[in-house]
Amino acid sequence: MKKTLSIAALTAILAGATVPALAQEGTMSPPGATSEAPLTAPGGEAAAPVASATDIRAGALIGAEVTNSAGEDIGKVTDLTIGDDHKVNAAIVSVGGILGVGDKLVAIALSDMSVTPDADGDLTVKVAASKDQLKAMPEVVLN
Repeated sequence: MKKTLSIAALTAILAGATVPALAQEGTMSPPGATSEAPLTAPGGEAAAPVASATDIRAGALIGAEVTNSAGEDIGKVTDLTIGDDHKVNAAIVSVGGILGVGDKLVAIALSDMSVTPDADGDLTVKVAASKDQLKAMPEVVLN
């Protein structure tokens, strides 16, 4: 396979064909973008992602068990929602089921959750609501 690709590339070069660049240094387009301009911060300068030591990875939060202040098992974080402002709005929590059967997905605002890492690095997620209160919430319909 490598030999075939090398021969094809060599043939194209010898024939005088130009090969378009696959990527340009310093440019990147977000999904759906149509320009080739580099990503920039709101002030116009080039932006680099910024993360702090206290940030929580989405992958660590998704799958975390959720309890309440009484120690009652509530459910599990199954997903996160991101709004038009590009910020995480809520955690989707599966409640009320047994081993994933008969469960209900509800949205809980992150401001209504306490998320802290434990000694092993796993996350402890607590809400100030009972299981019955969460089961009474409207079910989330995800696209």
